[in-house]
Parts: sequence; C-alpha cells; structure tokens
Amino acid sequence: DLKYRNLASMFFSNLSVSYSNGKRESYFHYDYTDSLNIIRQMQGENNYKTFIINGMADKTFVDAGLSLKTEITYNQNSYLLSQSSEFINNKSHVLSAMVSSTFQKYKWLKLILDATGTLFWEKNSYHDSETLSSVNANASIYLFPFKGLEIKLKCQSLTNEISESHYKSLTLFDASMHYKINKTWEIGLTGTNLLNTKLYSVTQNSGLNSYNTLLPLRGREVLAKLLLRF
Repeated sequence: DLKYRNLASMFFSNLSVSYSNGKRESYFHYDYTDSLNIIRQMQGENNYKTFIINGMADKTFVDAGLSLKTEITYNQNSYLLSQSSEFINNKSHVLSAMVSSTFQKYKWLKLILDATGTLFWEKNSYHDSETLSSVNANASIYLFPFKGLEIKLKCQSLTNEISESHYKSLTLFDASMHYKINKTWEIGLTGTNLLNTKLYSVTQNSGLNSYNTLLPLRGREVLAKLLLRF
C-alpha cells in the first residue's frame, strides 16, 4: 500500500495491491436439463484466490472551487466449480475506471459529475465468456437560492452491454425541494423517476453461464411533505 500526500498542492494518491488465498468448504455445481438449469452448492474443498489492484488520485483546485478524482480497480477471483462430472477452475475478472468532479465555488450552488466504466469477463478451460461492459454516469445539482431553501436535481444514465455489441440504456431523473420556514414548519416536494422509465436490463457472467435479468422499476412518483416540529 503506497500513499502520497501534498497538502500544499492539495494532491493525494494511493496505490494498493492485495492477494488472498484461502479454502472454502463448498463449490457450485451446474446441471442442465431439457427444462431447467440447476445450480447447487456442493460440499467440498474449494481453493479460493483473490487478487486486487487499486489506484486513486485526487486533486483539489481551491481557487476554482473544483475537486477532481480518478480511480482504477482490477479484481480477479479464482475458484472451483463443476459441470456434470468435470471440475473446472474458473477465473472471474472485473476492470473498472471512475472519474468524478465536484464544483462548489459559490454558496448557492454545488455540482457533482461522475462516471464509471466497467469491463467483466470469465475464463476457464471449458469456456471463455464474452467481455461485457457497463457505463454509469451521474449528474447532481444542489441549489440554495436563499436561506432555508434547498433544491436537488439528479440525472443518472445507465448503459449495459447485454450481449456482444448489443446495449440497453436507461435514464433516471429525480428532483426534490425542501424549505424550512422556521424552527417549527418545513415543507417539501420530492419526485422520483420523473421520466417514468419502466425497465432495467443487465447481463452477468457467472462461471460457465451468462444471465440476463430484467428488473421492473417503480413508475413516476411525486410526494409532498409537511413537517411540524414540537
């Protein structure tokens, strides 16, 4: 684990590498039939290895009210699984990169932008999966027009590769407003999923298989709040 800090220039960085090798008392077994795919957890010695590399850098520009951060992580897991009568040592790989910026020069405004890109794939002697990707981008705006009033706007964009060169994207937008009238009364208005996005789709690699999941999302909701403090 290596760290570097320079308070004069407000620059921070960190590099860490970790490795673990342990034994577990079970592994996953895959059975395939005409109508079902069955995954069972079986008792047996499973030598589980984990290797992680993480690098981070953070820089703040005080005069500009701007903070920038970037982080890269690689994670590899090695473990035992079986299919029919064959035992296979599988390696799971995840590579991700993140960039984030925060702008807060003025008392009435705060802006946060960040994005994370991820690649994940599986490799073993029986099967090498496709390399799939995902991108998650967020933008948040906080407004403080005058004392007691806070307005928050958040937009999230998600893109998942569900098969090679085949992508599914969705956009979520939320907004909220809170106003503290005095020590006794507070009012608020919150809206979630204002674009009324219906479905979230993601594919996961797991051992010898890929799973596509479709998750229904709650529809558009608006909630008003009146708070009385005694």
